[in-house]
Amino acid sequence: MINYNTVQEIIDAGITNMECLRNNSSQDDGTDTILGADWLTYNGNVCANIYVSGNSWVGLGTSTEHLKVNRRDTKMWYLYREEGTLYGQFNFIKMRWGGYSYYNQTSDSYKLTYDVVLFSNGVIMLHMIDIPTSSNDGAYSLTSDAVYNYTVSLEQPDVTFYATDKGYNAINEVAVIDKLFDIKYLIKDYDTSEKFVTYTKVDSLWLNASNMTKDTGQAVAYTFPLVPGMKYTFECITIGNRLRTGTTATDPVTLQAGQSARLIRSFGVIDNPVLPQKIEFTANANEKYFVAHMSADGISPEVSIRSRSEYALYTVNMEGALTMLDTLEVSPQVFMDHGTDGLPPSESIKTLKNFSVLCWQDSEKQPSLRAEISATPPAQTVITDFISLEDETILGVESVTVTDTGAPLYALSFDNKATWEAWTGMSWATLDSETAGMSKGALQSIAIDQWAEKVDMLELTGFHMKLILHAGDSLESVVVDFVN
Repeated sequence: MINYNTVQEIIDAGITNMECLRNNSSQDDGTDTILGADWLTYNGNVCANIYVSGNSWVGLGTSTEHLKVNRRDTKMWYLYREEGTLYGQFNFIKMRWGGYSYYNQTSDSYKLTYDVVLFSNGVIMLHMIDIPTSSNDGAYSLTSDAVYNYTVSLEQPDVTFYATDKGYNAINEVAVIDKLFDIKYLIKDYDTSEKFVTYTKVDSLWLNASNMTKDTGQAVAYTFPLVPGMKYTFECITIGNRLRTGTTATDPVTLQAGQSARLIRSFGVIDNPVLPQKIEFTANANEKYFVAHMSADGISPEVSIRSRSEYALYTVNMEGALTMLDTLEVSPQVFMDHGTDGLPPSESIKTLKNFSVLCWQDSEKQPSLRAEISATPPAQTVITDFISLEDETILGVESVTVTDTGAPLYALSFDNKATWEAWTGMSWATLDSETAGMSKGALQSIAIDQWAEKVDMLELTGFHMKLILHAGDSLESVVVDFVN
């Protein structure tokens, strides 16, 4: 079930998310029955089914000519259905009728195609896609407590029926449906691995214990923006003749010559420092930038800056890409400022390994979130117990017979699993990869002499076998025949 953020998105999606119920198969005077919904009502009755006629009418809950769209002797060739949600707040059923306005014609001038969208708030919308120029003389109406006639044209292909206390208002427009309440989504990523921070060099910037000042000298400083709640490690790799660091609310890059800005927090003022030098801190809410004055003589020392947090917050930009927020605060204002209106697309978040989708809304109604995930596991390895050759009646290995499906791989170890080998068809080869192996055919082709080469040369008392299973693979049995 797809959620849409606007009615126009429902229209623009076309048949992309629709199920095809009739595909280039004619329906002349008969009626197709499609699934309704328990939330869909018409004239006070639940519409468990919807009836779609080859003569271009739709019955809601009963096989009655409720909605007529050029109702005459037409013929339907295509029928589609989709069920989804709007804003995550309204259910809808969308159906597409495709055919011709005259039963024995298939030329373009007779082509008739339209979508009907039924919303859970009682709104009914008709969107015309192909309006015939021939045999377009049928009835266009909605029948409820009264008959509501309407018109459509190339200039006005949409008509929406709004339910009122007295019936319906028919207006030539795409349905206007307001949200019941605001609902926003963010992504919380729990990947707490340490990350390197990108920093900016700032020339002619000096620091003391309480201020930073821009002038025209040779000073070199570095700065980077802070995320409140994030833990940072600033470490010198090489060092100059200064190490004066602190946090500020002013972007150091924006300072002009002669301007100064106050430091919120100072981590030390050191002249002629020596290695090692490391500063670790957690950014507070009012601290926007970290700045470090490194040298007074134009030298640009190297530094390493890393960050770590318990989580990071992401939103999705207009291109559908993840964008990390510059805050860790989970608050209504952050949701309103940065959250997406609809659920984040799976293509955006499937790159994350440990995440949550956060939902906020200004309503007491409990939101409903559902995700469908298809996952392909990595190759699975199974190692057998020790296959013993110690019985005095066993003289060697005659053959191995495998019953499997798919394309499992097999490997053999003759040194208690220290190394794994495969038969290449010409010789034994040691495998470098944990998931490498030989095919069933190669395993079954190993002859008595080739087994004996290993058993006799190494004076083996037995061996291990490894099976590597991929998606769709299965193993029923491995039978080892001994020479007795």
